[in-house]
Amino acid sequence: MATGINTADFTTFVLGDLGQSVTLEAVTKTISNITGDRTLAYATGSSITVIFLRKNTIREYDKEGVLEKADAYLMAKTTDGVVRNDRITHASNKYRVGTVIRRDPDGSTPMFDMCALHLIS
Repeated sequence: MATGINTADFTTFVLGDLGQSVTLEAVTKTISNITGDRTLAYATGSSITVIFLRKNTIREYDKEGVLEKADAYLMAKTTDGVVRNDRITHASNKYRVGTVIRRDPDGSTPMFDMCALHLIS
């Protein structure tokens, strides 16, 4: 009998039951060697299946004031390669990926990437 968890638990069961299709536009960052300016370019979008969690804007109250944490969250397969500054389109809304945290519930098996999204338009 197999014990523990594995990546297939997320991809087969969770994404299989609750997954939604979104468009991922991967980012490429270049930095000018003359001015130091950063330029972001986006690749043609590809469709990936994710768990999309849209809530009201999530805020954190700190002594410096109110900090906006995210407009939505996204749970993606680790093999999808979602990184910071990628662009996600869901239901005609465009989001920029903020933080990406790899989740491994048992401490050794990467299960999925949890991404904070910020609404662009």
